[in-house]
Amino acid sequence: MTTRSAFHSFVLLCLLSAVCAGCQSFSAMSPWQRGSIYPFSFQPYARNEAPALKELVAEPAFAVYLKTRPYLLGISGNGRYLALIVPERSRETCRLDVFDLWYSSLIQSFNLPLGSASKEPNGDEYIKLVQNTVKTEYQISRGVRPAILIPGYHQELAGHGSLIFEEDDLRVSLTTPAGEQWTVAKGETAEKDEASAYTIPLTPDRQTWGVIIFARNRGDVKIVAVSAVVPRQVYRSPSDQQLAGICQSVLQSSKPCRLLMRGTGENDWFLAGIEKKKTEGDGQTGYAGEAWQFTAGDLSGKRLVIGSKEGIIEGKRHESPTQPVSYYQLVLSAEGDAEEANRLTVDVYNREGNLFRTLEWEWKKGRFQRVTGGS
Repeated sequence: MTTRSAFHSFVLLCLLSAVCAGCQSFSAMSPWQRGSIYPFSFQPYARNEAPALKELVAEPAFAVYLKTRPYLLGISGNGRYLALIVPERSRETCRLDVFDLWYSSLIQSFNLPLGSASKEPNGDEYIKLVQNTVKTEYQISRGVRPAILIPGYHQELAGHGSLIFEEDDLRVSLTTPAGEQWTVAKGETAEKDEASAYTIPLTPDRQTWGVIIFARNRGDVKIVAVSAVVPRQVYRSPSDQQLAGICQSVLQSSKPCRLLMRGTGENDWFLAGIEKKKTEGDGQTGYAGEAWQFTAGDLSGKRLVIGSKEGIIEGKRHESPTQPVSYYQLVLSAEGDAEEANRLTVDVYNREGNLFRTLEWEWKKGRFQRVTGGS
């Protein structure tokens, strides 16, 4: 081998070693840092503590990041409160939302300036005020590293089953190896180009998880559902299949019943039915759709509201329809100060497709109580 060829071989070996080292470094990076287009001053989810708002909103690359997804700022020490940032339409501002994950509710929002506007005197003082509120009132100081739930794929929860995201239905379910499922987060949105879901461990022992579902539509980013998931508590309640089975046994139909929605937290209700068509929601917590027949009630299946071809049945009370029933239009919505759906509105249609009756129930004291539509 000549001196020149030996030198070339040495150079090539060095280059290959550098490339391999780079490959190892690349594989060790988090999914948020791989192929990052952001400058080193902004690396998403690189810290163990929640980043300072003043530095974050002033960073130009942060505004670029917000165009396609929310940014999870951090959580409280007990895992109850989550702060996240979403873009506003003006693109010169963003919104910081604080959620109570235990109750799946939004509790406070702040508008924040982005980029150069954040460096103005008034903007700087306001950002300090918001930072203080987030840190002192809600104790949000822990950084997070969210995992993306890929639709159709299971995220294992270390012996506690797995989480799966259904993009079309905006639903995250906890599932067992046997195939039993429990809906743990469910969103409604009027229009969407696409939707995604994040999960984050809320406690160091990974016994509690946070779930965030968001949708994108024409550049807008909207949070459609948040929830805290404690698998050992979830498994104590009936599965989605068991609730659909209650509906099936009550209606005695040859067509399959489907769980349409179930409550979370203190609202232990469910809505199931033989779905005719799901309609687009208005972006609020709840459900909107049409069903040939339906069942709604508590998770035990003992206190039910039934809508069938024979009319409305509540316990021993049976109201025969004044006209032949074709289908029911169902809307579950949050009324008053409620953060979760608590009112069921039912429109009854005849065979000509005309509305001839409207009824409403409100979830109170463990059952749906009639509000309007009584005879």
